Amino acid sequence: MSAQPAQTRETQVAAPKGPSLNDASHPDHALHNALRSKLPSLISNETAAHVTLLAKQNGIDSPDKLQNVTVQDGKAFVMGTTPGFRAAVHLNQPAPTREQTSAQLLAGQSQQQQAQQEQQKVAMDGR
Repeated sequence: MSAQPAQTRETQVAAPKGPSLNDASHPDHALHNALRSKLPSLISNETAAHVTLLAKQNGIDSPDKLQNVTVQDGKAFVMGTTPGFRAAVHLNQPAPTREQTSAQLLAGQSQQQQAQQEQQKVAMDGR
């Protein structure tokens, strides 16, 4: 019985901080909705969230950068408007939960903001 409370605590610690992808306040909500609308309805919400993450990691970070989504041979292919920006996702592999994917997207957003702030600081110090 003592293992169960520890597991609950770990689950609480791992919970994402911030809105879920379904929440309009999530920074990637619009991209997720655009991708979800182009995926077949039989694709799970977890897999659609994972597709969103991989698309963003490959430079497709907003709906206006999304050109097309094709599903073929058990894979989703996401093409961006910029040549070379694309992602391929194996649909028959288990996807992380939407909460995990949402947390990864938020963490990536935070890291990107920190990098931009550091670049600005370096640029300002160089003057």
